[in-house]
This record gives sequence, C-alpha cells and structure tokens, in this order.
Amino acid sequence: MKKLQNNKLIIEYDSSKNGIKRILSKADQYSLNWVKSGSGLFGELYGEYNKTEFKYEPNHITATYYYNELEVVCDISLDDNNAYIDYVFTNKQPNPLTFDTGDIGIFAPFNDTYSPYTKEYQLTKKCHAHIWCGESSSYIYALRMSGEENNFAVQLVGGQIADYAIVRKLNVSDRGDFVLLFRPFTINPMDKLHIRLKLFTFRNEERFFEKLQKEESYLKIDMDKFTYRVKEKIKVNLNGKNINSINVMCDGKPVEVVKQEDESYLVCGSFETVGIKKFTIKYNNHTTHFEINVIENELELIDKRLKFIVENQQNTDCTDSRYGAYYLYNYIEERKFYESGKKSNKGLGRARVGMGIAILARLISNFPIDSDLKSQLDESIRMYVDFVDRAIVSDNGMVADAPFKKIGNNFSNYGNYCLLYCLMFQYTEDRRYYDKAISIIDKFYEKGGSNAYVLEVPILKLIQASYQLGENGIAEDLRAKYLVHIENILKKGIQFPTATTRFSDTVVASAADVMLDAYEITKEEKYLIEAKKMFKILLSFSGKQPSVFMHDSAIRHWEGYVFGESKQFGDNFPSCGSCLTAKVLSRYSKAKNHPVYQKRANNLLFNTLLLYNDNRASCCYIYPYKINNTYGKKFDMATNNQDWIIYYNLMYNEEFNKPFLTLENASDMQNAPTEEKIN
Repeated sequence: MKKLQNNKLIIEYDSSKNGIKRILSKADQYSLNWVKSGSGLFGELYGEYNKTEFKYEPNHITATYYYNELEVVCDISLDDNNAYIDYVFTNKQPNPLTFDTGDIGIFAPFNDTYSPYTKEYQLTKKCHAHIWCGESSSYIYALRMSGEENNFAVQLVGGQIADYAIVRKLNVSDRGDFVLLFRPFTINPMDKLHIRLKLFTFRNEERFFEKLQKEESYLKIDMDKFTYRVKEKIKVNLNGKNINSINVMCDGKPVEVVKQEDESYLVCGSFETVGIKKFTIKYNNHTTHFEINVIENELELIDKRLKFIVENQQNTDCTDSRYGAYYLYNYIEERKFYESGKKSNKGLGRARVGMGIAILARLISNFPIDSDLKSQLDESIRMYVDFVDRAIVSDNGMVADAPFKKIGNNFSNYGNYCLLYCLMFQYTEDRRYYDKAISIIDKFYEKGGSNAYVLEVPILKLIQASYQLGENGIAEDLRAKYLVHIENILKKGIQFPTATTRFSDTVVASAADVMLDAYEITKEEKYLIEAKKMFKILLSFSGKQPSVFMHDSAIRHWEGYVFGESKQFGDNFPSCGSCLTAKVLSRYSKAKNHPVYQKRANNLLFNTLLLYNDNRASCCYIYPYKINNTYGKKFDMATNNQDWIIYYNLMYNEEFNKPFLTLENASDMQNAPTEEKIN
C-alpha cells in the first residue's frame, strides 16, 4: 500500500489492484473512508486493459495501462490542499481508434451503502454521493449520512464526463459503484486525450458550490425551479469564470442569451409544448447542460391520470371476488395486471392503497373538477373501499398483508389504510368509515405500533374528527397512545432502529414527521429541536444537480426492482419517495415560519410529476446509462406506487394550480431576450 498525503487528505493506493483504496480527511474524528472496495478501486480504469508499468515517488504515483494500442497514463499528485488524478490517452497505432460510451471509464466507488448497518457506524462511516455528469462541468460531492460538516468531493477540471454506469450486486442495501463514462470518441494516431479530476474536502454543501466556481470548467446554473407549465416564464442565470463566449441550444434550436451587468448571462423564454427540455451550453472551450420539464396545467395532468386509473386499472367484473380492486398497468403491453403473494409490492394490496388515497385527495380538494370525472371518481372509490372492506381490513381493524389473507403484521399498511378510511370519512361524512379508522389504529397499537416508524399515521386527523363527533374520550385515548409513541421515537433520536427497516430517507422522514406531530399537539419546542437534528440527516439524501430528474430528489436505487416490471436495480431519479421529504419540509416551514422550506417542498413535488409524462405513469426512471450489463435511461413500464405523488401535491404543494408568470404578463423583463418563445 502506497500512501500520499497533504494538509487535508490521506490517500492510500493499492498498487496490486491499480487504484485508491482509502481516502481520509485529516480533520475527520471518525476516519470515514470516502471510498469503498467494490468492483473496482477509486481511480482504476474500467474496461479490458493490461497494466504495464507502475512508478511511485513521495506524493506522486504513475501507472500505465493499455487498451490494445491505446495507452493510458494515470498520474496522481498533490498540492497543499488538493489531490489530482490525470489520465492521458494516446493512440500508439497508425490507425484511428474508436470507442463507444461504456467501453472505457473510471471507477469512482463511494462509501454509499447501508450494509453492514449499525446505528453509530451508519451515520459516521458512510456517505451519500451526489453525482452530476455535465460534460465539462461534472462533479461528485459526498455528504456524511449524519449531515455533519467536513465532506469530500471530486470535480472534473479537464476533459468531459458524459454519463455514469453502476456496477453493483443485487443487494437493496448497497448502491453499487460509479463508473464515469465518456461520449463516443475517435482518437487519431499519436493524438492525446486528457481527463483531470480534482479531489478536495469541503465544509458543507454551500461551500462546495463556492469551491466549484474557482475552476474555469465549471458553469453555475442558477434557476428557481426545474418544472414549468406551458407558456410559463423561464429564467436561468449562468455564471462562470472568465467566460468570453457562450452559446445555448435547446433541442437543437438556438436560444438567445443576454449578458448582465454582473458578468452573468441570462436565458429567458417559455415553451409551447410539454416534455423534457435539454439545454446544451457551450462556453469558451467547454460544454455542459441542464434539463427542465414542461407540463400542462398540473391539475389537468393529475385528472388525466386519475381518469386513466378508473377506466383502465380497476376490476369492474361484479362476479369476481376482486371486484373494485385497483391493478398495476403495463403501459408498453397496455394491460392491467397484478402478482399474488403477501410480500409482493405488485399485488392488490400494499402499494395500491395510494391510488385510492390519491382519488380521495382529489375529491376533497377545493380545486374545480369536471362533473363527469367527479362522478367517475366517486363510483370508483366506493367500489375500491368496498373491496378493501371485504378483502383487506377486518371489522376488528386487522390489516392483512395481502388480500384475503389472515396475517397482518406490516405497520405501514396499518397507517396507510387508516389514512384511506380517514379521508373516506372526510369525503362522505359516513360514521362507519371513522369507526373503521379507529379500529385500525387500535389494532396498530395493540400489535406494538408505539415503536414503529410509519410513513402515514393520521392520528391528528382522527383526534380532530373525534372531537367533531363529540367522542372526547376517544380523542383523549388517541392522544395518550400517540404521546407514548412520540416519546419512544424521541428516545431513539437519530439512532434509527435496524429491526424496522434499512436506513433510508423514508425512515428519517417518518421520524421527523412524528416530531412535527408532537409539536403540533404540545407546542413544546423540544420536538422542533429534535426535528431539526433529523432534518440535517434527511436533507443529506438530496443533491442540487441542475436537472429536473435529480434536483432535490432523495437517493433511491431499488424502486425498479421492488416495484417495476424491469426488476432492475440502479439509481432512481426522480423518486416518489421524495414526497415524504417534501411533506416534512412543508410542515417544518409552517412551524418555524421559514418560507424557503415551503418553496423547496413545492419544487420537489412539481419535479416528481415527471413520472406522469406523456399522460402515462411510471414507478420510476432508471437514471444511470448502464447498470451491470443492462441499459438504463428509461422509465420503467409499470405503473406502481407513484400515485402518492398526487396526494402529496394536493396536500402540501402550496403553488399547485396557482397562476404563474408568463412572458406576456411579466413586468421585470428589462434585459429579456427579444426571442420570447424557445420553441
């Protein structure tokens, strides 16, 4: 093992395996190794190569590799505070060499894993790696899972990174190993291609982006949000170092750019068509991009989705025992389907309840609704709840793990179906739905739910409903039970349990949500203090990449496998699960009167609507270029579990269906481009 170090970093290089095995920050009391030993070591080349030479000097390593006649010299060096890895590719043969994306790459395996899991080890020894492959303006910044300061990053300062692959095992608790990929390229005889990576530490996310701006290769893309409506005004500021030329294209068409007094550049316009819009920016000799999503009116979008559910995803055969049940839908084969089995996330229970909750949220919302659609939704939800009564929720409140089963041990199911009946009571004012919700929550606590981390526990709704019905005794009983539950979560604090679930954003969001409930019930400041501790951990799951897919979306990498037809692991951006982060952001914003959190929640919720593009629905988008030998960059063909997005947008997005600023009605367009429509 060869060691290199400077004022900030300690790097250990394994010469037998051709890569960096350990990267430590000297100021780190926990000695977190930012990289993990995975399929390849950090900085190691990806692809079929032969290593031919290795040279070590103090704080300097050189290794030479060959891809047949392509020579690659890897050079690792340090200055006082940073480390650099240079790759020089040289064609040593008399004919041009051509490589496709994925033929050659650079391993960058970060310690972004939930396995092995122990409470203290998870928060102090692991990180969340936020990757952005933006050609010249590419980076990975890793945040401690604890949310504490003193973090680590890699910035591309020479060459271009086009995308990334994931090499991973079929393990839901391990994100896998990044491989940085190049665009297809041809290199002529004796020509050279240079890639340079800069490795450095940083204090927090804000300081990270400040450090990026010290390099001319980086372009800061500054915008309020990444989801817009048709005709809505889009305003983007571009900031870079020493820019003397800039050109912006969107979907192959030029976009006018105006230079501002502060040396930044303004892109402004609107779209007449819906869909993902990719902007390509050329500045000096560099290239990068950003992505937005343009939707029709969001209310029309979800109404089309709900109409599709009731017309295509419900069993309407009254002779079938499954009459009224909601199904999954395969939008490639255009058929509804389900899988049996109590542990399946593709059955008629579990994830289907989100569809009913979405419909009820729409029916009780204050937004205008077409009378025919309202009638369809009303008939559909009554059929569905009748099915739930027959097949899933017993009169005594037990919630079966799957329809027509007698076992019910999943605490999340209890919370979700309790919410379903709460909303049904709110919609119909029929007392029997309130009684059913009470029986579910009683069974929940009878089974030990006072220690559970559950995404939705609608006890505050039930307490309010109980007082409205004059059931003061029930309300006080619920309050007492919930206070015990709250104190159990409070005692555990940020040491989240391993028995309930693997560590994930949903566990942290659930705990924070309980603390916000506690504050709402008691108004005691200690619960907000604890929620803030959890916020540091929760928000470290989310990155600030300039793309509607990734911006603020929590890292998740199992939804295609658990919920999809593809049964494929790999980063899922955006994720329906991010709605839980948005929920607690919204609630915390109100509790502390911090509008910035609400704005962040609004934008995050709008971004998740990407999973409804083309008036279809998908459980996830598999974001990496490739995962092992399977290609990504695609929406999974199954609709499954994504309709919670509708519920959370209707409940917690304060910008939902509000009037927006257009180019025609804008009054602050003094420096706007003369070309108003981008396409």
